[in-house]
Amino acid sequence: MLALAFSSFGIFSGRIISNFNNLFVKFSWVLALYPALMTLRGDIGGVFSGRLSTMLNTGRIYPKFRGNLCDFYSLIRGIFFTVYIDASSMGLITFILNFLAGNANIVELPLYVTASISTCVLATLIILPFSLLIAFTGFKRGLDPDIVVYPMKAILSDVMVAFSYAFIIYMLSNLSSISILLLIIIIFIPLTYLFYHFSEDLENMVFKSIIRESSPLVVITSFGGVVNGIFLSTFSNELAREPGILIIYPVILNSLGGVGSIFGSLTTTKLALGFIRPRLLSISKMFNEFLGLISSSMLMSIFFSVLGYLFALSTGIKIPFLRLLTISFFVGFFGAILISILSFMVGIVSFNWGLDPDNIVIPVESSMADIIGTIIILILNFLILG
Repeated sequence: MLALAFSSFGIFSGRIISNFNNLFVKFSWVLALYPALMTLRGDIGGVFSGRLSTMLNTGRIYPKFRGNLCDFYSLIRGIFFTVYIDASSMGLITFILNFLAGNANIVELPLYVTASISTCVLATLIILPFSLLIAFTGFKRGLDPDIVVYPMKAILSDVMVAFSYAFIIYMLSNLSSISILLLIIIIFIPLTYLFYHFSEDLENMVFKSIIRESSPLVVITSFGGVVNGIFLSTFSNELAREPGILIIYPVILNSLGGVGSIFGSLTTTKLALGFIRPRLLSISKMFNEFLGLISSSMLMSIFFSVLGYLFALSTGIKIPFLRLLTISFFVGFFGAILISILSFMVGIVSFNWGLDPDNIVIPVESSMADIIGTIIILILNFLILG
């Protein structure tokens, strides 16, 4: 429950985006891109956390910023390169699908791509140093970065992506010469640095493996966020009238992702130690863990609804508490069941295919948690609760 409780900080990111509810109808890209951008937490964040912790534990890098080994700097540049690939693909795919769904027009294409790239790059510039500081400090004090880095990075990522997106929304909706200059600086200065070291990084195995293995997976899993954006932009009129729902939106998705990552990690550990056989029926041997996570998810969903309600009131938003509680509780129940089973299946299948489940489970389950949570929220809010 303690690990899931960290998700409550996602309320801040939800409150930030809810401030722009007046733009949901005017600019379709504002709401359409938001869920896709939030996948930065599980996609690139999962890849970075997994590789960083492994390299620290195996001594391939030192727990310090300066005077480190070349693999450390190639890791950072590889992650940033992946951010550009993911953000560009995310913006383009989000536009295409929203255009086909009738939620966007062709003149908005530059807005989709620019908003996606600039938000992801800006957020990563802020998140990465803090994540490294957490990992290095924890490692020096004897803590396992596998346990410390991802949960704290996920929280930081949600808040920083929301802050960065709010900043980019403001600049793109109030274009001026200063706004254009800032966007150029955000997008092109880091990119210039990456290309300056590109030939050097091509000789590094860490960089090459990230580009070869992680980049395609990140692009695929971020598709879940794109689907969420289509769902949300389709109901933009309703969400504009009820911005309170967006306050608990990132909290619920973060919590579901946490449930999936915990159950998936338990699965991969038991597989590695030989405690369970790589069969789908082996989930029966993890019934206690499964039941414990579902119970924790339901309890935390009640806590999230109370916290979200109080936070909304304190910041000037009035929302029906019973509506918020019902949505949060049922998402916490049904969503946790679905994502736990899915995480287990991904772990078993990837293990049987000869892949490393630790590199697969978190990005996949995080993306699917976003889709599952969004679908359940929309069904409850607009079909059942009216």
